[in-house]
Amino acid sequence: MTADPLHTIVWKGVSLGEFSLVQIRQKLAAGEISRMHQVKSNGHWISVGEFIDARRVEETRKANAEAHAKEQQIRRAYEQELEKARIKEAALAEQLWMMESRKVREDPPASTQIAGSQFASNQQKQPTQTSHVAVGETFGQVRCIRGPDHGLIADLGGSEIRFGTGLGCGLASRDPSVASEHVALRITEGRLCVIRRSPSGVVMLNGVPLGHSEWLRNGEHFQMGSSLWEFESFTFETSTQTGGLADTISSIVGVHSIGGFNFSETFAHVFKAHSDEETELNLASGTTATTPKIEQISPAFPQPWMFVRTFGLSLLAFRLLKFYFDQSENLKSIPGLIVLGSLAAPFSILILFFEVNKPRNVSFYQIVKLVIIGGVSSIIFQHFFVYAIVPFFIELLKLTPEHSNELNWIAGFTEEPAKLLVLLWMIHSPRYHWTLNGLLLGAAVGAGFAIFETAGYAFESLLQSEDVNVMYETLLTRGILSAFSMHTVWSAIAGAGLWRAKRGRPFTFKLLLSRSFLGPFLAAVGMHALWNSPFQFYSLPVFFDAKYVFVGFVGWVIVIGLIREGLREIVVARRQLTDPST
Repeated sequence: MTADPLHTIVWKGVSLGEFSLVQIRQKLAAGEISRMHQVKSNGHWISVGEFIDARRVEETRKANAEAHAKEQQIRRAYEQELEKARIKEAALAEQLWMMESRKVREDPPASTQIAGSQFASNQQKQPTQTSHVAVGETFGQVRCIRGPDHGLIADLGGSEIRFGTGLGCGLASRDPSVASEHVALRITEGRLCVIRRSPSGVVMLNGVPLGHSEWLRNGEHFQMGSSLWEFESFTFETSTQTGGLADTISSIVGVHSIGGFNFSETFAHVFKAHSDEETELNLASGTTATTPKIEQISPAFPQPWMFVRTFGLSLLAFRLLKFYFDQSENLKSIPGLIVLGSLAAPFSILILFFEVNKPRNVSFYQIVKLVIIGGVSSIIFQHFFVYAIVPFFIELLKLTPEHSNELNWIAGFTEEPAKLLVLLWMIHSPRYHWTLNGLLLGAAVGAGFAIFETAGYAFESLLQSEDVNVMYETLLTRGILSAFSMHTVWSAIAGAGLWRAKRGRPFTFKLLLSRSFLGPFLAAVGMHALWNSPFQFYSLPVFFDAKYVFVGFVGWVIVIGLIREGLREIVVARRQLTDPST
């Protein structure tokens, strides 16, 4: 402890002596000196009042610094104790979880036992029938259907997900009544285990508060905080070929068999109620905050539904605008008809591929950008390919000028490579390395090409016929045919083939010679060429030939096989996290 230094005090040039800070304050309080007396501080003469005020400020600052340091010391000690308590609690919870998991494995759920007995009974009744489906991992999904968290969805796999308002939670809640770490969710053998993490957090099943942990069956509803949630479980299946036309197509192209694809299950959410908020949440992807970790991605087959609403709204607007034109004959509505008619089908199918992209690592902004830039660029590239390839086919087939107009089928050899060139620009991005990414990015380029091409056909028909109804029929016909296949699907197939050939490796042009790429790409070229060819299979009762249905069937069989391959990539990546040797 340092001694209090002495300070000289003078008045009107006369020194009154040397005094310490304490003595100066005492004399000032007793009236022996005033604030106007002079004191020497740091080699300068100042008034006693200024000297006292400066010392008071310095002492206050020093006291505050000491208090802050002491508060930090107490806080660090408290956090250390709290962390020790958390570690003990987590260890006890993990031990309890392992005990419950062993109990479940020893005593499987009743639903599993029933399903197993029914399966065995069916096998006894039909001994000659063999199953082509090998059951793999079980996954699930929790979806908020009512309350502050309405619209939130979380995929569940083998890893545990924490639910709450804290930053470390994999499922972040907007519900003010939810604790920082409310519950932990984990799926085992098709059932959901809900483990309470907050003693005061509301977790209820059928109006009854849950204990420390409870098991939920598929389809059950439960309450977390003020929100009502629904649990769905499903199993990722690996299928072998079962024969038939679909498997023959898959084998020729070299893609995964569609196996046990279930149409009704895949589109089960189409006719369910979905809020605008849920749609907005589904469209929020591709950022660091919205892209899930690999262990949070469910490899179960996607269940898209937004594409139907997109198509319905677009079709309704298109029909209303046509009705307005019929009533008013306002020429200003014609550009709107062309835009809506060209956009409705390709963009809706693109939304379908957006929903199928389970990694959710491609933002909607990137998709829109690729639709615009990719669509225009591919049309320009196609123009140069026409001049390079069409004369080659005319010379090869020895066609005369009057037969050269029958070469529409060559579009498959000019337009598909043109769209592929645009995809080569995107394939170098390390962010997009999944086969499902290639499927989506290819669909974006194809949708852009289809939109601009259809708008051109519509405008051309209007100029030639000078009849809006002819233009309307052109848009309607191409829109209906787009649902079967056309550019969006063909480019998606080529894009997925390109990405699966790359498989995260540095791109080289040698990859374009691999069967992984050539199979899907040549299939896209062949479907396009057959679509534009003069060959006809069988005229259907509507206004188009059966070949369009056939090409559409082939296209979607390949797409489903590529989706299944993309889901398998996710399964492999998830397993490598837990066992790098796999």
